[in-house]
Amino acid sequence: MTAATPTPTGIRLSTSYFWLAFLLAFFKPQVAIDGAQPVRVPWGDTIFPTAPGRHHVNVWFNYLFFGACGKAELMVDVPPAGLLPLRYKAPSWFVFSPGKLVVEGAASGSFASGPAAGVPQPAAQPAAAPAPGPQWDAQRNAWVQYDPAQQRWLQFDDARQQWMPLT
Repeated sequence: MTAATPTPTGIRLSTSYFWLAFLLAFFKPQVAIDGAQPVRVPWGDTIFPTAPGRHHVNVWFNYLFFGACGKAELMVDVPPAGLLPLRYKAPSWFVFSPGKLVVEGAASGSFASGPAAGVPQPAAQPAAAPAPGPQWDAQRNAWVQYDPAQQRWLQFDDARQQWMPLT
């Protein structure tokens, strides 16, 4: 009989913009979770390893010299197993409008799109856990993997040639 290995937890954020707003391709979204230092991510899917529980997610992009545009924030509950799927959609026509941040697969009334307006319910079926073994994380520009023994995410440090805990 083998012991069950814990499933990694976190947030899978999908970011997108309306195709006619193609200039936004030059202005990458920024994400801050629980007030941490913002991280610039590419448009598309990004995984953020987090502990299970309640988290405050902020997403925006800096547009030209105007600063933060398309702001959206949401309080979410990350499930104890799997990834919580979030979707950020940049404003379609007017970049100074708020963006939309929702839990994917949730009923229309079970998410908040304004500043901490409520706590959404996770989707009925959590997203599948990342495949075992190293995975390329474009956000960090490094290889990451979940270590069930340590119950945390590790990043490969090229300088030290070893796996180090994510900070």
